Amino acid sequence: MTISRAIWTLLFVVLLVPAARAQEAAERGKAVAEEQTRRALQQIKARQAAELKAKAIVAESKTKAAAADGAAASDGSAGDPFGKEVKPPAESKKKAPDDKADQQPAPTKPPVDPQLVKFHLQNGSTISGRLTIKHITMETQFGTLKIPIAKIKSITPGLGSNSQLGNQVNGLIEKLGSNVFADRETSEKELLGFGLPVRDALKRRLGGSNEERQRRLKKLLTALAEIAAEQDEEFAPSAATWIERDTVETTKFTVYGSISPKSFQVQSKYGLLTVKLGDILTATRDFGVPQVIRRLISIDQKNLVQRGYKNSGIRVEKGDKITISADGTLAMTPWGRGSRYMSTPAGGSRYGTYKNGILGGTLIAKIGSGSEFKIGTEHRFVAPTSGVLQFAIAMQQGFSDSGNQFPGTYNIRIKVEKAATK
Repeated sequence: MTISRAIWTLLFVVLLVPAARAQEAAERGKAVAEEQTRRALQQIKARQAAELKAKAIVAESKTKAAAADGAAASDGSAGDPFGKEVKPPAESKKKAPDDKADQQPAPTKPPVDPQLVKFHLQNGSTISGRLTIKHITMETQFGTLKIPIAKIKSITPGLGSNSQLGNQVNGLIEKLGSNVFADRETSEKELLGFGLPVRDALKRRLGGSNEERQRRLKKLLTALAEIAAEQDEEFAPSAATWIERDTVETTKFTVYGSISPKSFQVQSKYGLLTVKLGDILTATRDFGVPQVIRRLISIDQKNLVQRGYKNSGIRVEKGDKITISADGTLAMTPWGRGSRYMSTPAGGSRYGTYKNGILGGTLIAKIGSGSEFKIGTEHRFVAPTSGVLQFAIAMQQGFSDSGNQFPGTYNIRIKVEKAATK
């Protein structure tokens, strides 16, 4: 009896306990699998809900976009590259927060009149006022474009519209092939003085039969290419070139063609004025941000102070911030020849004195009919008065009037930050 009981106990331990443990482990595994399945189903449902929500947002956006397109079409702006004309917004009145009753709201800047335009003319003067027209037309190779004045940033007449400048440039190019040496030399220097903008006009005359003209054209283009390579990146806009067609820069794109009308009626503080397209250097609109003018010009012995100032074509206003830098050399032949007798825009003590301590060879300037002042190689200042910015080379009295020659050129980079319009 004792033996049988022992045997049964042994069988229970060997067979039944492991089986029970295996069953328990299987049940635990089943529970784990069921939990994993439940979590996976929850994740799938969450993803499906997110996808449905995203689809709903997309559908709502499309509905709103379609409604906006319908509104644009109904107000006549559909198909118009400039959209519906926007009137200047009325001044808004901001209420001070309740918890800061003593705080005054910031003053609201009055809106810029969309018809207000500033014309920079060929003679260096400027005219500001309201245009009496609301659109100009532009004949392009793709058809006629009607451009609202309110969408224009700038207008630059091409040589085709600017007959005075076009005739001057073409006449100088023609004289490059003259039988008179002095005419060829003078024309070459004047064309170089126009700077980088004249490049296209020179290139258009390449390939002619006059060998002397072709030689000088290539020489000029090489010199201008060297100037372009050395030009500061900050002054890159001054590398713009004169072209035959008119240019209109809008708030959305730039277009080239022929502008109409050929003259503009401007309501200015002097009354109603007429401005011809051919007299305009450029026209700009005030967008409420400071305007920056950059220009590169060259001067030589024709602009020794006793011989005459060089007009920069820029009219500055009192308060404008002006930055000028210059380089180049001028041969001071009355004192000697060779590299030892070359002046830079800074001038030199060996070349005598002009006046007020300004050394011979120094680059100087004046605004309008105002006092002369030193520029040298670099000068920053605020315009004390209004007028056309002009440049010359200081020279001791008597040396520029005796037929002396001063070969060389000074290159002048001009940057004018226009004072805010009040």
